[in-house]
Amino acid sequence: MNYFEIFDIPVSYGIDEQKITDVYLKKQQILHPDLWGEQNNSDVSMLNEAYYVLRNPILRAGYFLKLKGIDPDAIVSSESAQEILLLREQYESIDSEIEIEDFSKYLRERMGNLIDSLYKLENNLAEFNKKFTLLRFIKLFLDRIVPDAYCGD
Repeated sequence: MNYFEIFDIPVSYGIDEQKITDVYLKKQQILHPDLWGEQNNSDVSMLNEAYYVLRNPILRAGYFLKLKGIDPDAIVSSESAQEILLLREQYESIDSEIEIEDFSKYLRERMGNLIDSLYKLENNLAEFNKKFTLLRFIKLFLDRIVPDAYCGD
């Protein structure tokens, strides 16, 4: 059973987050160990993991690609590689805290734009994967610059 099936929703990047929250809360009540003891721990763990992944747009994108049979770690497009290289060069030229703040703000905005683009590209998996690769790099890069800057919620 995949995470989408747990919430009885189709495999899609564009999900109804309120629906999965509602289903999550109902299933938590049903499966809660205080009611059923330790026998449902694996079900509760799977439910929690599924909820965590599907509520996070970056983790959801990677999971979506895997379900579609695409290894998101396999290929970095030349377009993504160029932007990654440019971002690294920009970061290396930063001389002040203000520039770091500005650069971090730019990276968060870029991440938001990439996440928005994923909703439009879920039927074009090659382009979806390109955007996801870039998004994942920016997230990791931003975490290095400003830890905990973006949690995906």
